[in-house]
Amino acid sequence: MDVGYPRAPEAVGQTPWNPYPLLSKTLTVANIPPEYTPKNLYDLFSTFGKAEGAFVYAFPDAAGRRVGEVAMATYLFAQKVRLGFWCV
Repeated sequence: MDVGYPRAPEAVGQTPWNPYPLLSKTLTVANIPPEYTPKNLYDLFSTFGKAEGAFVYAFPDAAGRRVGEVAMATYLFAQKVRLGFWCV
């Protein structure tokens, strides 16, 4: 009988462990809608925790996407945002 210890987290219904945790409190955001201002970005990210500030670049990146930065109060808030919006 193969017990298979240690078992992978996904085998027991848990999310897998991330070997590269986010240790920065600044998040880069791409594909920002054209009508979004830094205030809109700040308000959106404030729903996940304390945001310190937001910035939207004046010109799109090489792929034509609007890009911005959001600084959260701590890296734990940034991790919460990352897990709340998407899992990379």
